[in-house]
Amino acid sequence: MRLAEQAVKENHSHIGYLEALLAMESEERDRHAVANRLHEAKLPRMKTLEEFEFARAPQIPAAKIRELAEGGYIMRAEPVVLIGEWRNRQDALGDGAVRGRVPPEAESAVHHDSESGE
Repeated sequence: MRLAEQAVKENHSHIGYLEALLAMESEERDRHAVANRLHEAKLPRMKTLEEFEFARAPQIPAAKIRELAEGGYIMRAEPVVLIGEWRNRQDALGDGAVRGRVPPEAESAVHHDSESGE
């Protein structure tokens, strides 16, 4: 209903309103599909940087981690090397892989290791 009220306020055409409604519906379906796939995959709960307690791990520079999370280094084609022990309670092997999301606009800049198939 808010979208309809906003369309009236902004004097949008019926076509403009329907386009906005379709875009909202499409985004909602995409979010729902991703949530379903994650649930069906039975992956561990998604963790975010906001949840990480940097105070409990003072050796981890919070500002640098947040900067890396923004992904600017990918667009600038700068290498990133993470040194240190890696472990995950859900992953008994602790293969040392760094997992994360790449911003869509930077996907073409990501180098994939041909030996590991990633």
